[in-house]
Amino acid sequence: MIRIENIIFTLEQLANAKQVLLLSVKPYKLYSDGQVTDQIGGHSYECVMPMAGFEKIMVKVPNLPAVIATEQISDQTFVTFDGFSGKFWRDRTGNYQLSCKAEKAILVNQGASK
Repeated sequence: MIRIENIIFTLEQLANAKQVLLLSVKPYKLYSDGQVTDQIGGHSYECVMPMAGFEKIMVKVPNLPAVIATEQISDQTFVTFDGFSGKFWRDRTGNYQLSCKAEKAILVNQGASK
C-alpha cells in the first residue's frame, strides 16, 4: 500500500521550480531525549515557493554555516539546495506536516540589499 509518509519529494516537485525565494535564515538547536539542548545543529532556511502558490517551507541544513545572513536578504534573494528531500508526516492531531532537509544550501541570486 502506498502511503504519503513514505514518499520523498524533490524541491522541483514541491516548488515547481529549481529555486525558491529566501525569507530568513536562523540556527536550529538539537534535541536529546525529547528536550531541546544548547547545541546548534545547523541552519533553518525559511523559503517561499512562488511557482507553487507562494506556500512556505522550512529547510534544515545541518552542520554548515549559513550561506547568507538574514540582514543581507532582499526581496530578490533566491536559493536552491543540494540533497533536498521533503517528506510528509502526521502530527499528534492527525494532520499532515511537511518536513524538509538538505545537505547544502546554495545562494542563487542575492538581489539588492534591503
